[in-house]
Amino acid sequence: MPSVDFSNIKNETLSPTNSNKTFEIERPLQTMTPLSFKVLTTTAQSPSPRNGLSGGQIAGIVSGVIGFFIVFALIYYCYRRQKRHKPSSSSPVTPPAKPSQPNPIVSPPSEPPIAHTILQCRQPLCEEYLKRFKIPDAFFNKKYDKCFCRKCHSPSDKKGTCGHWCNELHRWTRFGLSINDAHAKQWKIFRDWKTSYYGTTSDRLFAIIRNRFVPLDNDQLADGKLFISGHADKTHCNTSPSLMCASQPKFSAPSRFRAPDGNNYNVQVVLQCKQNPDTIIGDKSAASSTRGIVWKTQARCTVVPYALFIRLQKL
Repeated sequence: MPSVDFSNIKNETLSPTNSNKTFEIERPLQTMTPLSFKVLTTTAQSPSPRNGLSGGQIAGIVSGVIGFFIVFALIYYCYRRQKRHKPSSSSPVTPPAKPSQPNPIVSPPSEPPIAHTILQCRQPLCEEYLKRFKIPDAFFNKKYDKCFCRKCHSPSDKKGTCGHWCNELHRWTRFGLSINDAHAKQWKIFRDWKTSYYGTTSDRLFAIIRNRFVPLDNDQLADGKLFISGHADKTHCNTSPSLMCASQPKFSAPSRFRAPDGNNYNVQVVLQCKQNPDTIIGDKSAASSTRGIVWKTQARCTVVPYALFIRLQKL
């Protein structure tokens, strides 16, 4: 292969702007082919500018396509879900046919239910009744007031059940009475004495409460008057361990009262007492089954009232 001599080549050093210009070569024609090959080879190896997309642009396009498909899938899912739950207006739903049944037996018409009576607490009415006797407030102890009327203490209400001892207290209203503390502590009446009930009438009520003890018949009171119990037995003080027994008309005669609500009532009053058991004549039992027992005593100052029971019965 012939050698190439570069000694006669002009412009040996070419600037970048003239790199593609034609060379002037003073050589024989047979030596130009290798030179042209070399120049072409040099031109092919030179870097060319890039006209394609960058990596960030390609990633953005891919992300956009993926987001489009996700949004389209959500829209299609919501559309199918709404269409599934929406009733079709073209095909109305007809109720299923009722199976044939035999003719039912017609029962006679029942009576309309009776409207429940609105109950009214009797304690305010009892307080109005007591005001008629002008008993000073010092004789009462409001701490022990309690209403057992149908509104406040129903016998059928299990939450209000307080035992067999209070069953006969229903429909009564109790007002606490003040007692002599010196006597109560000395004789220990709330520990050792028995509970009894003394039936009386409203016109004798203040005389007994003011006396602090239940007097015997023909005892002279503080105002100089003689006490008359109104009981058939004039020689004894008659009490009972049962409120039901003490409220019998022969012990507690009812009186008439016209209340502020415009209604008329029969009123009974009974005193709840502490009684010395050593002075009781006869059976001293206090069992609930002995409601007809009457306790008798001839000892004075042995029956101490500490509560007043009032019952109103509408006429």
